[in-house]
Amino acid sequence: MPSVLYSSPFVPPEWIAAWGHEPCRALPFRTDGITDQVPATEGLCPYARSILNMACAGTGPDAVVMTTRCDQMRRACEVAVDHAGTRVFLMNLPTTWQTPSARNLYRSELVRLGDFLEDSGGTSPEDSQIREAMLKYDGLRGSVLAERESLGARGFIESMFGREPSADPRSELGGIPLATLGVSISEPCLDILDLIERAGGNVVLDGTDGGDRALPARIDAQALAGADPRDVLVDAYFNHIPDIWRRPNSMIHDWLVREQAARKVRGVVLVRHVWCDLWHAEVQRIREWLPVPLLDLVVEEDATQVLWENRIEAFMETVR
Repeated sequence: MPSVLYSSPFVPPEWIAAWGHEPCRALPFRTDGITDQVPATEGLCPYARSILNMACAGTGPDAVVMTTRCDQMRRACEVAVDHAGTRVFLMNLPTTWQTPSARNLYRSELVRLGDFLEDSGGTSPEDSQIREAMLKYDGLRGSVLAERESLGARGFIESMFGREPSADPRSELGGIPLATLGVSISEPCLDILDLIERAGGNVVLDGTDGGDRALPARIDAQALAGADPRDVLVDAYFNHIPDIWRRPNSMIHDWLVREQAARKVRGVVLVRHVWCDLWHAEVQRIREWLPVPLLDLVVEEDATQVLWENRIEAFMETVR
């Protein structure tokens, strides 16, 4: 089965699977010894470059889907077109979300992605096959959510990415309820989650690109049966996933305030890559939104765990 690499939570894996491809969510940095596959390129952050290296590796995917979510990923797509030995698709994501035209644009991009997948060796599915794929992936996400307490913070994301959890299920639950926020997930982010738990935290709300915030709405099987599955998919993803790049960004504000109160979160760890200006610009506003302390933790590709560990332990003292 042809594999398709993607990184954005706004790319529905069930849509890829419906065309007979295997969706593979990228988890960059320390990716099985993959080294630089392209010359040094201006305008590429380490995260985008790592995705690019995965796309261009000789043992890489059969196709790659990138999005216009940030300038670095747009640039990575341009480079991949020239260097990757595989097909590359750039999916346009409208920054506005409140208008019918924005939703229609997202829907048209799904249709265009379907054409790309068909040209990449897939088969155009019947509506019944799209519905079947949607229910399958909704069930998979539901199963992971049901087990999240025993999985731990790292295992939760690994499971959401379709990987086997790297640690045994937790036998003891508890710890100070915390939330994470921000970041396109990479391997160092998983290390940070481990450090939070070792310091006595319990991540009950994952606001990163790999956790609760990035999940589409649950699928109502009865409603899906009588609807165009494309419209249901647009509603589940485009109408429900909050993100910092969306304008206005009231959706992420409402989500964060609501979920922080509902899950009795006592502190938030904002994990952001050093080059991600959108999250950097919002740090102070997020502090103003929240009635609990916030730790602004910066991830660098070659950073050591010592600095993260010290800052996390100091933060835990403020929320105990």
